[in-house]
Amino acid sequence: MQTLKKIGVTLLGLSMPLMAAAQTDKITPILNIFKTALNTLIIVLAALLMVYFIWGVIQYVSAGGDEEKLKAGKKHMLWGIIGIAVVGAVFGITNWLYSLLGVTATGTFTVPSF
Repeated sequence: MQTLKKIGVTLLGLSMPLMAAAQTDKITPILNIFKTALNTLIIVLAALLMVYFIWGVIQYVSAGGDEEKLKAGKKHMLWGIIGIAVVGAVFGITNWLYSLLGVTATGTFTVPSF
């Protein structure tokens, strides 16, 4: 639990300069670059995980009754599904954070008011 508190305090401390920079609208280009890079990474990871899942399906179907190949195929399918779920969750969380911070596709950034 102490580790989570330290991580939270660190992230909060690191976000303070971002909030200050947002007041002068200097952070918008940086956030747009980060958003583009992260969305590209998420798409690439999702595609790779789909290939991994399909590879597991092919292994499972072509096992021909071999227990080892069946187990390997099941394992690849399971981890492919788990990976896709994690990537989907990361995509949802990042888009939620973008909307919370007011980052849009046009590059505008609004400081959240509390």
